[in-house]
Amino acid sequence: LSSTLVARLQRNFATEKVDIANTLSSIGFVRHQMGDYPGALEFNQECLRLRREIGGDMNEDVAVTLTHIALVLLKMNMHDIALEVLMEAYRIRKSLQTHDTRDIAFNLYNIAMIYHHKGSYEHALVFYRETARVEESALGKAHRDLGITFYNIGQIHYQRGEMELALQNFDRALQIECDCLGENHPTCARTLNEIGNIELQLGNVTRVVECFTKALRIYRKAGMDDNHLVIYGRKLFRFEVVQPNAAGAA
Repeated sequence: LSSTLVARLQRNFATEKVDIANTLSSIGFVRHQMGDYPGALEFNQECLRLRREIGGDMNEDVAVTLTHIALVLLKMNMHDIALEVLMEAYRIRKSLQTHDTRDIAFNLYNIAMIYHHKGSYEHALVFYRETARVEESALGKAHRDLGITFYNIGQIHYQRGEMELALQNFDRALQIECDCLGENHPTCARTLNEIGNIELQLGNVTRVVECFTKALRIYRKAGMDDNHLVIYGRKLFRFEVVQPNAAGAA
């Protein structure tokens, strides 16, 4: 065979492998959406094997697939393994990309969330803060993702009894949420609820009344009942931690 023909056959074979890997990834995504997490894991792991065979260990496609695998593992409550996989994806992206990106922030955020879930607050704070730095660099100071990150940092400080620091981060989250979503969005009411409870513990009565009144008005305007307004001296109610969307991470 001529060298030209051999090269053409090699290119065709490589293209075929890429197509197979893409198909495996798509099936894995559908399985994930269906709640078939073992099936999703199987297809994503086979996709990862092909991605590495095509382009080696250090490429963006491998990082994306590792992130998909980690998200499935989180659904399966395999947090420690998911943490290792996300760390590997993060290291790959850091080595490949010369500037901050939303995908890097997404990896950092999910690492922080796992530490948060495990109660490892020091580690969670380190990764949430780095997430916030990357998000601000890549997305700007008024992006919804940044608001979510500040909210979660506020949660950790609250859980550690660091009320002033919690208040600072909830205030930053609220400002971004109001800018991005509008002042009458229920997400703003949720954060006002958190701020009101902190001010209650700090004895700032005027702001307590202001925050709870605003939160209650927003909930009622949204057709939600008054039970969404939770007033407490201790943390008795925990809202679900929300993940930001990321390009290439779905």
